[in-house]
Amino acid sequence: MSDWTDEERELAQRVRDGHAVVVNVRKSGPHKNLVPWLVEHDLITYIGHRGNRHSWPESDFANPFVKEGKTDRAAMVRHYREYLDGRPDLLARLDELSGRALGCWCAPEPCHGDVLLAHLEGDR
Repeated sequence: MSDWTDEERELAQRVRDGHAVVVNVRKSGPHKNLVPWLVEHDLITYIGHRGNRHSWPESDFANPFVKEGKTDRAAMVRHYREYLDGRPDLLARLDELSGRALGCWCAPEPCHGDVLLAHLEGDR
């Protein structure tokens, strides 16, 4: 933990305190020291798509509008919010994400993880 950034320490503490957070799972990303610790302690849920270049599994919470983020990130987030609001099956499962790190590729950029976090915090 000595080589962790202040942000990584803060995120780890929030998870320890029972809050959900959004983290970047890139091996060279801003949370590169935190993610292995989260995995080791089973405190992370990946919320993205399965891919050929990583071992994370497909998530039911993955963003079907992810490609839109390359041109209009705000629209991508808005469309995911509308999508999630129309998915009572996923809304009923949000408690699975409570108190966990939500792993994606976008953080700290705006992403669908922020939408999930807002729902968890009752701040939709």
